[in-house]
Amino acid sequence: MVLTSALFYHELAHANDCMPLSEHAHLVLTNSFQQNLADIMNRGQCVHQRLVEQFPLTSTVWQGLAKVLYQGETSSAEQRNYTPTEVGMEFGADIAQATYSFTNGWEDTAMAFDSVMLKYSFDADGDVLIFSNFDLSSDDITCEQVQIKWGQRGRLGDPNVMARSQLVITAMLPELDLDDFYAAQPEPIQIVPGTSFCTLDYSSTSTDTFVPIKETKQRMIEKLMTREHQF
Repeated sequence: MVLTSALFYHELAHANDCMPLSEHAHLVLTNSFQQNLADIMNRGQCVHQRLVEQFPLTSTVWQGLAKVLYQGETSSAEQRNYTPTEVGMEFGADIAQATYSFTNGWEDTAMAFDSVMLKYSFDADGDVLIFSNFDLSSDDITCEQVQIKWGQRGRLGDPNVMARSQLVITAMLPELDLDDFYAAQPEPIQIVPGTSFCTLDYSSTSTDTFVPIKETKQRMIEKLMTREHQF
């Protein structure tokens, strides 16, 4: 249910990006959809245009990595030499909701929207987890052997990340009052380096028993949104 809703919210954000409620009164009914869309974009009133203008992402490292991870570009020698800790700290220093946010402004906006709606609807926190490289095809590897090198849960609780999401939600759903929701968000949980992938509750020392990594990944996916990367 959560994963289906994540996709639903994400695509709804795309659908509303350049047709926010504030622009409905400016639509010219005798023009085509494409003509109205072009007018909104030319005036810089798409939500992603406002987001990028007011809260731009600045990490050139992650802008480059996003092209490799999500757009099929070949990694450079410099990128292959990055350590998990380096790219994790680089991500944490910026204000993106997720690594996919660095793909382009459209995806950045959709990630900002769906993260709020999933937390609001299901109390589902997002994880960003970065590992050292390991052989996922092996049937013998256990989740206990896979250690998180940099990770964070509940990034929405970062005030700078939250401000970006507030802009997006206000533009797309101005009728939704989320003041109390935003005020109740706890600070993100910074996951201790070396924590095993078995751990589901990062606020404690509790872990599950040794199980195959594939099984644990499926269980985690069913419980929450997880962004995982290997370096």
